[in-house]
Amino acid sequence: KITKVPGINAFCEDEMLDEVTECFKDVLGAAIGPAQSWLGQYGFRAKGASWEKDTFRVELAESINDELVTGKQIKRTGPSFAILHVKVDSTDEAITELQAKELRASDKRKIEDPGFEDGG
Repeated sequence: KITKVPGINAFCEDEMLDEVTECFKDVLGAAIGPAQSWLGQYGFRAKGASWEKDTFRVELAESINDELVTGKQIKRTGPSFAILHVKVDSTDEAITELQAKELRASDKRKIEDPGFEDGG
């Protein structure tokens, strides 16, 4: 059972993050968090857009290095919404439920990228 949907990722086209961020801020009324510069080591940059503390959040991201796994994924799939974040009571049951509804759901417990530390 899905108990909460805390956020989703929005992948932007190259060099569009600032424009998309302004749209979320000015048009949609979102609060924009600071740039998460540490994500550069994975090939992308991102900012969070949220409306109320500890509620739904949209992670706005763009590729800055498509030689790295995450940067390549964002460049290949943007612009799009991807990676819906959900809180569940049981991961296995939630994946089974989503797949039964013909939704693509990953059962990976860890990101398979040597750039990520243990714990994924």
